[in-house]
Amino acid sequence: MSLSMRKTGLASPAYADWFDCVIYDDGRPIGRIYEDRHTLLELRWYWSRTVLGAWQSGPSSGRVPTLEQAKAELQTNLKKWLVWSKREEA
Repeated sequence: MSLSMRKTGLASPAYADWFDCVIYDDGRPIGRIYEDRHTLLELRWYWSRTVLGAWQSGPSSGRVPTLEQAKAELQTNLKKWLVWSKREEA
């Protein structure tokens, strides 16, 4: 699993300095992490796993207080999905 991030470019100019990235695994989009400054600090970072079949292996998104936690949560969740989908050993 080789994860990388690329800016989405979806934000309006007013939010251009906010973090908003699509997460890729070996070139395939598998999720997104973005910053939401209009919420509580403990809910500031939103992560989601967007690969097909994601709903069948548990929650596919969440909110955490830091970018580092969002990255870790997404990676942990993705690993669980890969095991569930039989694409990777436990």
